[in-house]
Amino acid sequence: SSSGSEGLAAIAANLPDLVLLDMHLPDMSGMDVLRRLKAAPATADIPVVIVSADALPATIEGALAAGAHRYLSKPVSVSELLALVDQLLVSLHTKQ
Repeated sequence: SSSGSEGLAAIAANLPDLVLLDMHLPDMSGMDVLRRLKAAPATADIPVVIVSADALPATIEGALAAGAHRYLSKPVSVSELLALVDQLLVSLHTKQ
């Protein structure tokens, strides 16, 4: 999805195993999306990985404190991202 509201609606409808989230969306901040995901019981346990060009330490710390699982700064290493996705999905499926 290209906007925060579209993303929230899609996540609520589909309950994905993992969410990749940018911090800068056209209609709301990534922090707002993250807070809403973590506040809703249906989506609170979905791991959220931030993928953003905003690499300010305060932004990263704030996102992690708000419940982001990891924060990857752009440009993202594709191999690092794929390894993280594999790790998270294996972890999720071994818990079930």
